[in-house]
Amino acid sequence: MSFKIGGVIESMNAQEGDYVTEGTILAKIRDNEINAQVLKAQSAVHKNERDLQRILKMYKDSAATLEQVQDLNTAVEISRADLRIAQFNREYVHIVSPVSGRILQRLAEPNEWVSPGQAIYVIASSSRGSYIMKAALSDRDINRINYNDRVVMTFDAFDGKSFKGKITHIAESADPLTGTFNVEIQIYNKGSRFRNGYIGTIEIFPKKGKPYLKIPIGAIVEANDNVLNIFSPSQGDTIAQEWNITPIYVAKDFLYVRDNIRPRPKRVITSGAPYLRNGDIIRIKAQAHQ
Repeated sequence: MSFKIGGVIESMNAQEGDYVTEGTILAKIRDNEINAQVLKAQSAVHKNERDLQRILKMYKDSAATLEQVQDLNTAVEISRADLRIAQFNREYVHIVSPVSGRILQRLAEPNEWVSPGQAIYVIASSSRGSYIMKAALSDRDINRINYNDRVVMTFDAFDGKSFKGKITHIAESADPLTGTFNVEIQIYNKGSRFRNGYIGTIEIFPKKGKPYLKIPIGAIVEANDNVLNIFSPSQGDTIAQEWNITPIYVAKDFLYVRDNIRPRPKRVITSGAPYLRNGDIIRIKAQAHQ
């Protein structure tokens, strides 16, 4: 948790290990500067509004131009926007606990200057199902899992007790230091108190995915929006059969499509495919060119 704006901390109301309830004010930043910004913005709004009223009267008497009226209208809108920003920032001079839980870390002290977004507290929610376990998987394993896959966990701290959970986050890129992919698992708590840093073992049960076909990129002859055309040999390898497919994933050399093509082709044509039309008579000269 952090402050939206920077400044000097006035008070810190929680210590590491404290249990706090949702809505508790945990820290406050000195509001002298933000109050001055609000007052400055209010004064600017009042001045520009007075100037606008005065110039409108002059415009009616042809003593001012339309451009001057438009410029002051713009100045009024800008000053009102500045006032809204200052008032909005003033509402965030406090850090309010968004959940009930235990303070894991207190990362600042009163009278310290902090920047916007700088971490002040780390809190672990005590809400049911809100505990998160992090794990690292190899590239082979990461392709076998998906969101919401069921997970069973055991921890050294809870001898003989297992916990259920599900996968809630899967990294899109590998950790540059370890080469593994990070995943996050939501734990369905059974009333046990978890602490930051517990070590455990996970067992993942991937859902059975739908079957797919792996097709070489070279087999694509035409693309229309998200529909691709390919050809396969049929009727004893004498006729070119055209297929319309929709890819679910495109890799460097292959694309993957749902296995819903019936009858399912065993082979696709890659060499000479752009010159074919559906029903053309073909002759396969060599197995390597299919």
